[in-house]
Amino acid sequence: MTLKTLLLAGVLVPVIALAAPRAGLPDTITPQRDMTAIRTAEGDITLLYTQIGMNSAHDVELIGFIRRAADGPAEQIPFEQNGDYNPTLAVRHGADCAVTGVRVLRTGRHLRVIHAVRKGDWLEKKPFTFSVFQLTTNDGGMGGTPSLYFVEKTKLTTKAAYCDAEMALDKEAALYRNVAD
Repeated sequence: MTLKTLLLAGVLVPVIALAAPRAGLPDTITPQRDMTAIRTAEGDITLLYTQIGMNSAHDVELIGFIRRAADGPAEQIPFEQNGDYNPTLAVRHGADCAVTGVRVLRTGRHLRVIHAVRKGDWLEKKPFTFSVFQLTTNDGGMGGTPSLYFVEKTKLTTKAAYCDAEMALDKEAALYRNVAD
């Protein structure tokens, strides 16, 4: 090989290595301090990350989404669960474990939210249930349905027991990352 070929290979191999793992795999969006802008197939939306201070180690964090309006109030993007629309998902952290947690994933311009929940007390180890939500539009304008909302696509339960939602979401990522559209 010539020096020129080796230099070119030295530049391209890292570029290909960086691009290859991303092809078709979802990006995890980490909520920022309070608002995170996200570009989706349905347009630009904002992830709201807020907190209710409980004056203890058990604060409640809330994850919600809005679509800003040029004139008038922003549009809330709710989560459809069991035939009802909830404006936010709660995340409950304790001093040692989180009994709920959230991951926001974008594949291309499609957005999913995974909400992990387990039953039991703060220090117990139990399986988690992951609710997988997909951002959806009400293209037909069906009455009683928001124009933009997260529909629950599926629920998955871990085989292993965990105390902490963050650990369950990290260790069981393969379980929810490959859910079909």
